[in-house]
Amino acid sequence: GIISIIGCGLIQMQYAFHNISDRSRTTIKYFTKVISSANEIIIFLFLGLSLVTDTHEWHTGFTLWTIFLCLIFRFIIIFGMSYIIN
Repeated sequence: GIISIIGCGLIQMQYAFHNISDRSRTTIKYFTKVISSANEIIIFLFLGLSLVTDTHEWHTGFTLWTIFLCLIFRFIIIFGMSYIIN
């Protein structure tokens, strides 16, 4: 559902922005940035609250594997997308 809403928005954006004024376009741009920042703050707030508990245990292996896999997949995605785009 989320992907279809994003796809629909991207397709309709081409048509909608030609029918609104420059002032409305600027308002939409900044409103979208505000909503994006607010959602990001809420997500990280919930992540932080879930980590701060009385029974928190540190797992070095989990942390290292997470960082390693994030770096590997980021490398693969960035160079893969660059290859496809170019």
